[in-house]
Amino acid sequence: MKYKHSKPTRKVTSVKRTLSFLWIRRLSLITLFFTGACGLIYEVTWHRYLANLVGSESRASALILAVFLGGLAIGYEIFGRLSTNRSPRALIKMMGWLEIGIGVWAIVFPSLYDMTWTQVASGAGFTRLGLVSDAFLAVELILVPTVLMGGTLPLLTQAFSLDLQGSTRVHALIYSMNTLGAFLGCLAAGFILIPQLGLPLTLLTTSFVNLIAG
Repeated sequence: MKYKHSKPTRKVTSVKRTLSFLWIRRLSLITLFFTGACGLIYEVTWHRYLANLVGSESRASALILAVFLGGLAIGYEIFGRLSTNRSPRALIKMMGWLEIGIGVWAIVFPSLYDMTWTQVASGAGFTRLGLVSDAFLAVELILVPTVLMGGTLPLLTQAFSLDLQGSTRVHALIYSMNTLGAFLGCLAAGFILIPQLGLPLTLLTTSFVNLIAG
């Protein structure tokens, strides 16, 4: 009797694991949509903050955007390498910690900015800084969270790809959900959140999404 029931039991267990996997993947895609929105809300908000330090002309805007995109690229490379030879469970758990890290950074960002502002303003009455100094300020304030943001896509792609052939489809699905969220987040930040809440409260409100996602 024991051997007769062993195969059906294994089959039921396999079905349960498959359903659980699909449920977690769908939940993660929904989560990725909202965290993608958070990413662009942060980008717009940080740009407003940094404009007070490095200026708001096209040169300064290009510098801020370069640091933001550079951080995403670095995170993609680092966590893309870390995602190899790890179980889906470990990868999803790692992504959760990344989201928590992003949320925590958003909470403390206004304090970090105030400290940076005090240091800059105390030197020569806040004179205009050079390109190297401007780049250092942008890196100091936004590089860490953007590296964490860049790590989410490769982690989920590796976690939910059952084989090499299906990885392209999974990556396209993950990237599209993240980009759609980023599109709406950019609009929400510029037209709703910042005008209604201001910069610090926008960061605080958005950080809760990352913490809940984590």
